[in-house]
Amino acid sequence: MSSTQSDSFNPSGAARKTTLQFDHHPLDPLTAQEISAVSLIVRSHFAARTPVKAVKFCSSLLIPPVKAAVLYTLGLPLPRGTKLDDHKALQLLTRRAEVQLIDVVTGETYEVKVTIANDLPLPGRDGRYAPSTAHALGKVESLKKLDVGVQPGLTPEEVNDAELILRNDPRIVAIAREVGIEPENLYADGWSIGYDDRFDKSLRVQQCLVYARKSKHENLYAHPMDFYPVIDSNSGKVIAIDFPGHRDPVTGKLSTPNGTSKPGSVTMDRDEALAYAGRKRIAPPMESFDYLPELMVSDPKMPPLRTDLKPLHVVQPEGVSFKLNGNELEWQKWKMHIGFHPRDGLVMSTISYNDQGNVRPIVYRMSVAEMVVPYASTEHPHPRKFAFDVGEYGMGTLSNSLKLGCDCLGTIHYLDGHYVAHDGTPTVVENAICIHEEDAGIAWKHTDYRPGGKVRSARGRKLVVQMICTIANYEYIFAYMFHTDGSIQLETKLSGILNLYVKDRDEPNPYGVEVAPQVNAHYHQHLFALKIDPMLDGCENTVIQTDCEPTPAPTGSDRNYLGNGFVTVKTPINVSGGYDWDWSRHRTWAICNTQKQHYAAGLPVGYKIHTRDWEPLALQKDSMVAQRAEFTKHSLWVTKFNEEQLWPAGKYVPQQRGTASDSLGNWAREQNKVDDEEITVHAIYGITHIPHAEQFPVMPVEHLNVWLKPANFFDFNPAQDLPALNDPFSRSAFGSNEGKPQLDVKVNSAAPASSGPGASSSGCCSSKKAADQPRHGISLSAPSRSALGSMTAAHPKNSRTAGWLRHLFEATLDARMTDRERVCRTCKQPRPPNEFFHRSRPSQVVRSCLRLSPSPSDNHGHTGVAAISAGSNPCSAPTVGIAAGSAATSHTLASTAEFVTRTDLATTVGELRQQLQDDLYHAVQGLTAAIQTAPVASPPSTSSIPAPAPQPSTRPALSAPLVHNDTIGVYELPKLANPSWSGSVANDEPIELTIDGFKVVKAPSTLTSNKQFLKAVPNFDTFTRIWLVVRDVCLATEQARD
Repeated sequence: MSSTQSDSFNPSGAARKTTLQFDHHPLDPLTAQEISAVSLIVRSHFAARTPVKAVKFCSSLLIPPVKAAVLYTLGLPLPRGTKLDDHKALQLLTRRAEVQLIDVVTGETYEVKVTIANDLPLPGRDGRYAPSTAHALGKVESLKKLDVGVQPGLTPEEVNDAELILRNDPRIVAIAREVGIEPENLYADGWSIGYDDRFDKSLRVQQCLVYARKSKHENLYAHPMDFYPVIDSNSGKVIAIDFPGHRDPVTGKLSTPNGTSKPGSVTMDRDEALAYAGRKRIAPPMESFDYLPELMVSDPKMPPLRTDLKPLHVVQPEGVSFKLNGNELEWQKWKMHIGFHPRDGLVMSTISYNDQGNVRPIVYRMSVAEMVVPYASTEHPHPRKFAFDVGEYGMGTLSNSLKLGCDCLGTIHYLDGHYVAHDGTPTVVENAICIHEEDAGIAWKHTDYRPGGKVRSARGRKLVVQMICTIANYEYIFAYMFHTDGSIQLETKLSGILNLYVKDRDEPNPYGVEVAPQVNAHYHQHLFALKIDPMLDGCENTVIQTDCEPTPAPTGSDRNYLGNGFVTVKTPINVSGGYDWDWSRHRTWAICNTQKQHYAAGLPVGYKIHTRDWEPLALQKDSMVAQRAEFTKHSLWVTKFNEEQLWPAGKYVPQQRGTASDSLGNWAREQNKVDDEEITVHAIYGITHIPHAEQFPVMPVEHLNVWLKPANFFDFNPAQDLPALNDPFSRSAFGSNEGKPQLDVKVNSAAPASSGPGASSSGCCSSKKAADQPRHGISLSAPSRSALGSMTAAHPKNSRTAGWLRHLFEATLDARMTDRERVCRTCKQPRPPNEFFHRSRPSQVVRSCLRLSPSPSDNHGHTGVAAISAGSNPCSAPTVGIAAGSAATSHTLASTAEFVTRTDLATTVGELRQQLQDDLYHAVQGLTAAIQTAPVASPPSTSSIPAPAPQPSTRPALSAPLVHNDTIGVYELPKLANPSWSGSVANDEPIELTIDGFKVVKAPSTLTSNKQFLKAVPNFDTFTRIWLVVRDVCLATEQARD
């Protein structure tokens, strides 16, 4: 786009086109390389131009580029009246960073803004830049010394240092030993001080919540101690000790002077502090309440781990449905950018929806911009426990490295996160964000209940983008979910361990619950601020409030005879401010574009903010919590969009006294016009947490949900085009009397499914006709599988069906590799020409061999018909009781009952299919045998082996795509080109197989386990993809033989 262009969004919803090209998204978070560069730029500037001798970095954040320039680059609608061209947009998109740091000598704080060079040179091998390169990395725009008392958020290093500082202080050691705790058993969670005006503003203060711990991994929170040290993080010293007062068992009065909840004077004297508390020391409760299995086994009150949960797998045999380009993701008409932010954590930006060809923007940016957790207990120092987990610590810096198969289930893609360490180097949080798909239940359904009526049902799907953060004792799980019906859902899950304090025996407990003997869990709230910068069909939007009211006409009147009438009252929000939810009026809010109306309803297009978790502040409205967290005073806030207004409790939250000048309440009081303007919406949601015993020792997950649901945004149900789902893996749990199951085995001629005119539909399931063109493949189908449940009951000890199918799969692989006579792997004797597989079953008298029978209709001389043999000699046993069908490539195994008896068939075909996809072991064995017996295209001399070609970093595309057969639920193999071999098994040399540029290396006698196979094929990080490669190799081997 070379000419100057302005944009007033076309109501058709079409996105603009742009010629600007970038190798990254303009909202991408700072990379590790950029963090290193910024740190060196800042260090060099301080060394050259300031007297500061040493600094510690507290944060290094991307300064968001100008919104209009981002939209211009992405081809999205610009704010009204904006004029940009390529040159100006490029200037506005220059990468910039803001650094917050502390002079380690004086404790003074600084804010530095840096411009990053467009083309950064690569750092050294250690990830650092040489000091001489600082000038080429960028420059400092501005340096500001912050006012006394203004503090950046606490860093992970400072929080972790808290307990080390305590253990090194002899006064703290003596206080701990008074109640039997040695320093090595003393642990502490470092918290921001909250509010305590007794301390000098220049100090960087942490309060320490102290616990005892009996062993390295034991649950320390079960042993809370009765005092609270206060430390200065800059000096690394303890500066105060507080002992909370306790309550009289009879009167309930506090033990402090006159029963006051006010703090005493600052002191490090144990006797003085304890005298003010007016009580004796209380030893921590030492009964164990562990949650780690290895510790639970030694605790008689803890139950053993459950053993009756059957596996439940999440499998996507065709791979995922989403695409990722860097941090930009596309899935089911959605497009969005995913960001890691050290402070906000997970950030979703530039969210749009492709509505039948029209790209319609919905949200520019959304994140949980702040939260506060106030505790209810009034005796000092408990009132200063109200954590701002975003502003005081940072959700991103405390995010977890997520684990495959537990934190995220299914087929997962991960994104790493980066933040700055004290020394300016980047810290990497591996797998900080996980992306995956989940079943979302029934998306919609209708049954025509009339005789002969049809059923139509569609299954929903959701894309999940998730981060988990651990803030001391608590876990917060944030998951943005995008649904096929156009909805956006933020699910916030709370888990972890309750904040606990020691309770004296027989002490009244007005502000908590005793979840275990002497272990007190205080009442508290979790209040979150979800910040939304909307752009529904354009940047100018309006929030409309809707209330439901009874029709004014009284019951019995002509206008409202039965009194059932009610109407909606819609009120556009015109002026910035805070607004309250009213359950009695069924109040809702919707973000709308009033310049565009629904074609039929005549109402403005919009998205409704929907939650049942509006949670008002439970404490006094003039409390210090309410002053510092003013955003909690209302359910919804609407303000005019401002690039600089990022965090509702202010930019610098720790030790803030009173309401910050740069906070949400002050922005709202500006009384700006907010109808048909660029706006920002804050939705305040949360939970009031009255603990109960079942939430100890570890808390079951609590669920909070905020939805953005389309409200007259689409012409009709956007999920209308979802296909019906007939899941081949679903089955009856306990069987029925439908008849005996039959297992069809098809080898080398499975046909792909057809979705064209030949497909028909009955009810909610579709039946597809197979195409005539045969393809190579292995398929399993089950006309009937309901009787297997009763068979399982009849043979409860026979549970090896999955093994049988793995044997069949391995046998099929072997059959496709070679016709040569082989040696039986079990008995080491030569096999008959038609026998290709043998396996003994440990602890079983019956042993089986699977055989193939030649057929002229099979171009390879194989049919895949299985015959079963039984007897003491597995290689020469006669055939028993299994008949085969007459078709050349589709054979039914009959005499099901006897087949179950002879082969331990004790589960369902659905499980067989699942096992076939999930278990690689026998497939690897088949691959091993294939490589060992395949002919070498150009045998090398025994004295030299060709040097291996360089291993590609990613798998090259296959010459033909894998085709999925929906009828049978498996892939079918294409013909692969250019297989080549090198090496000689006969000479005990490594074999290399190359298919379309992808190499598999097999070292003789070493490829015996999944782990070794993974080492041999290092470029594949998912189970499913390796499984597909195994089959590719099998077919290529067959071609090499032919």
